[in-house]
Amino acid sequence: MALHVGYQGATGCLPDAQPGARALMAWWLARFGGRGAINSGILNCRPVVGGTARSLHSEGRAADLGVRPVNAAYGHEAASLLHAHSGELGIQCVIWSRGIWSGSQPNAGFRLYKGQNPHLDHLHVELSWPSARTLTQARIAQVLGGVIPVRVLKLKNPHMRGEDVRRLQIALAARFPSLGLGIDGTFGPKTDKAVKKFQRSVNLTPDGDVGPRTRAALGLG
Repeated sequence: MALHVGYQGATGCLPDAQPGARALMAWWLARFGGRGAINSGILNCRPVVGGTARSLHSEGRAADLGVRPVNAAYGHEAASLLHAHSGELGIQCVIWSRGIWSGSQPNAGFRLYKGQNPHLDHLHVELSWPSARTLTQARIAQVLGGVIPVRVLKLKNPHMRGEDVRRLQIALAARFPSLGLGIDGTFGPKTDKAVKKFQRSVNLTPDGDVGPRTRAALGLG
């Protein structure tokens, strides 16, 4: 275990969420989805609520890991894990349940958070730029535990079922929460449509084939 040292603020707005933030969200849903975890958002071009500094959501480097019910025990569990392993994962800030830890004061522990939002319904987690660009769900699961995506996933059978499909659906749901994609382990028409939508969004051939390039773009390792 190691703490991240340093803090990189946001300087502007970018058009898309960073791969590392998407991977963190996919890990969150896979690890805690059965206990009520939801996707509360990644990309949002705005200042910090109640302030003038630019939020890291503007660059797609911050993930809001939604907690239901509010202030549930697993939120505290996750905050402790993310803080303790922040150096290994490039996590530079965690805000949760009226507390904040930051790489700008790495050894100070969680301090009282004085912002307007008490963060009882989500963990706000920020990534350094290197982590935002390269962090994968497989790496997060390796460090923190949880589902580790398989290395080879090539789904062409629209009737395929199982854990590989469920992991794929979790990653797609993190990327496109508005689609309402079910996490049922069945590669049906909705999953195929979501795969093709994702492929178009990253300039890959929209063939529904989840090969190495699609997996890498989804942050599946």
